[in-house]
Amino acid sequence: ERLRSEPRIRLISEWRRGAYVARNRGAREARGRILVFLDPDCVPQENWLSELLSPLADRAVQVVVGRVDPGGGSYPLRLLGTYENQKMSHAFASRAPAMYSGYGGNMAVRREVFERLGRFAEDARGGDTKFVVDAAAALGCDAIRYAPAARVSHLEVMTLGSFYRKFFIYGRSRKREAGVAIQRPLSGADRASIVRQAAAGESRPLVASASLLALLAAGVGAFR
Repeated sequence: ERLRSEPRIRLISEWRRGAYVARNRGAREARGRILVFLDPDCVPQENWLSELLSPLADRAVQVVVGRVDPGGGSYPLRLLGTYENQKMSHAFASRAPAMYSGYGGNMAVRREVFERLGRFAEDARGGDTKFVVDAAAALGCDAIRYAPAARVSHLEVMTLGSFYRKFFIYGRSRKREAGVAIQRPLSGADRASIVRQAAAGESRPLVASASLLALLAAGVGAFR
């Protein structure tokens, strides 16, 4: 009701279920040259929009992916959020499109590119990552940018239990979609390096590294 009372906002209803269905519908209805995607359970942090749009000042940049942190502020979730940010930075620095990821809940795309690449795949989990991987392969790595300063907090992940529940859901989806590989997995050396980088800013890096490894191992268990 609050959205409907705001004259600058056009609220659209879509009878088909699914986040990618909703995003594609919004993109079809939108009028601007830049499409910005933000999920309803993601709370933008200060300067989120300006940081997300800033890389698009470079005409070569076509897609910008922002940072998504867990909504909860506990030490384990903070570590996991830092790890995920380091993993994203590592992937984009690799300039290997098969390692890229995308967050459909925090992304900006030039409209003509979104339409040319065929929008988000609606029939499987990971449509946002597939879009980014395909865009990097088609347009080149310089066309895709990760913007860690464009941060949102994901309210679906407020506790460690909700974090592992998402891993379980991802694993279940992967089992149903066996044989459909979107990304190239990280090597053990890559993961070890990312863990060290994520723990480096903590007051006790060795403890943080050990804690992070244990948290990630439990996540792998939930996924499997």
